[in-house]
Formats: sequence, structure tokens, C-alpha cells
Amino acid sequence: MNMKRYSLVVFLFLWVFTPLSTGEEGSSESVEQARTAVRYPEYLPTTEILVVGGNLPKVKRSEERRVLYTGKMVDLDGRSRIVNLLFQNSADILNQWSMELEIVGVENLSLTLKSEELDVEAEQSILWLDFANNGQLMRMMDMNGQVSDEGDATVYVRYRQNEQEADFQLYFGEFMRQGNFLTQYHGYALSTLRSNGYPKYKM
Repeated sequence: MNMKRYSLVVFLFLWVFTPLSTGEEGSSESVEQARTAVRYPEYLPTTEILVVGGNLPKVKRSEERRVLYTGKMVDLDGRSRIVNLLFQNSADILNQWSMELEIVGVENLSLTLKSEELDVEAEQSILWLDFANNGQLMRMMDMNGQVSDEGDATVYVRYRQNEQEADFQLYFGEFMRQGNFLTQYHGYALSTLRSNGYPKYKM
């Protein structure tokens, strides 16, 4: 190989494998820009919670039982929060249970059976549920004295967070329907609180 051809080969080798420098590699500004360009999923708040597969125990009038169902929801900030439903049977009325709703970390909430009466300032978190002798959900009553016993067994909930308010529905199924979401039988099974909060977009 003569000298001219050798020099040409060396030049081409260096030209192909030498990286082009823009003067920005390794700079703190470019790294910071890359970090801020990453998008994280935003979540829409929960608008409906289904109480699925919940069996309360059928108890005698003199017995006292407490049953806790726990699930999760998405709040106004897109964060996951624990939702608790605490059921306790009545010592005076057979087949009646009280239910208290709690959203962990949320202090202001209220529930009602009539959506037009929702008022977060009322801070009403207790509901009463009556079951028929066959175990089916028969009637519900809220702290305003409103009674619901036909069609969908729906509870309307409003809560306040960071000076903003949001609503969602707590759904037990239908009154007096076989195979309902919430029933009263001998023994009880764990319930699933199924929330519909979901990402606004996929990563």
C-alpha cells in the first residue's frame, strides 16, 4: 500500500468514528431539560364505587357485630386514597345495620340518598340499611330521614379537598334482587370496593 492510499484510509476511519460535538453533552442544563420533559400519568377522580360481593352476617338481636370493607379511590389530585365502609348491626332492630363512610385523609364529606340534598358542610357520613328475612337489601335511610327502597341502591357522596369539591356514587346494586352486591346471610365474605378512577392518558 502506497503512502497516499494509507493516508486516505486513516482519514476515512477517523471521519466515520469521530463523534460530532455540539458542546451540550454532559451539561447540567440538558440533563435537567430531559428530566422535565418526562410526563407522568394524570388520573381522573373517582365518580363511582361498586360494592361487589359483600355478605354481612345474619345475627341475632342480642349480638353485636362489626364488619369493615376497605377499598381505594382516586381523589381530586389524582392520588389513591383508602375508602372504609364500617358496618355495625343494630341492637334494637333485627336485620338493620348502620354504615359509616370514611375516606382516609379527607375530613369534609357528606352522603345522602337524594343528590340534590348533597351538602358537604352537613358532614353526614352514616347510613342505615334494612334487610329482608331472605337476606336481600330492602331499604336505606340517611341522616336527613330520606328513605330509598326501589330501583338502584345508590348513595351520593360529596367531599372537599384543597377548597374544591367532588362527587361520586356508592352503588350497592338493586333493592330486593337475588344475587345482589350487598346481602345478609349466615357468615360473610370479603367485599371488593371497585373504583373507576383511571389515567387520563397512557405512558
